[in-house]
Amino acid sequence: MNNELKKNYLLNVDSCDSYGEITLPAFFTFMQNISIEHADILGLHPYYLLKKNEFWVVTHIILKIIEPIYFTEEFELTTWPQKSAETLRNYRQYRFEKNNKVFALGKSQWAVLKNKNVIELNQSSFPNNLIYPEREEFNQALAQFIDDFSDDDLVKEYKVSSTDIDINHHMNNVAYLRTLLSCFSVEQIHSVKFNSVEIHYGKSAYENEVLKIYIKNENKNLRFAIKKDNGKNAVIGKIEYTKR
Repeated sequence: MNNELKKNYLLNVDSCDSYGEITLPAFFTFMQNISIEHADILGLHPYYLLKKNEFWVVTHIILKIIEPIYFTEEFELTTWPQKSAETLRNYRQYRFEKNNKVFALGKSQWAVLKNKNVIELNQSSFPNNLIYPEREEFNQALAQFIDDFSDDDLVKEYKVSSTDIDINHHMNNVAYLRTLLSCFSVEQIHSVKFNSVEIHYGKSAYENEVLKIYIKNENKNLRFAIKKDNGKNAVIGKIEYTKR
């Protein structure tokens, strides 16, 4: 069974900001898309899972950016499953390379839902004979985020649009990041160099829901939460940056 997928890409205009640099949502989109493609190779296409009333959900994702790439540059993205001792979670690693040099690394945590409940992987359609590569290039532990946001940290409200909704009928994971970044101007975004992004996904958001975006900007750490009307976190996470 093919336990690794490697693909070549060209950075197109829809993945760049106004300065021609790859955007944070583009990184997440590339990781999301190659994950789905690899899942299809492994016999786990979302439509196949839906027939069994199952579907994959990403519960946590982290990206470390070593250096950016720019419009029309070619790069290679490799992904593979990471062996885990956990019974409810699976992991996947990502390596971005340009000219055989790594410029970003990522890791995601996944779970399988059935009837809206997380089920053990060995009780799901997940293949028991999957062979895991004997490597773990990105071994940073996933963060446990503190939810200490108050009304003073509220910066914006956002109504979920039809264009945010994906095949699972809820707000797509990348759409949360786009919504967060919409709180900042082009000048503010490009005045910093993003070093890492980490997001924990909580309760799903749906079309026409009004979300509240909370931000704490502390010592080159931008901590954030996007909350549903009931106060539950849709996402919570942080972005680490340095000034350009």
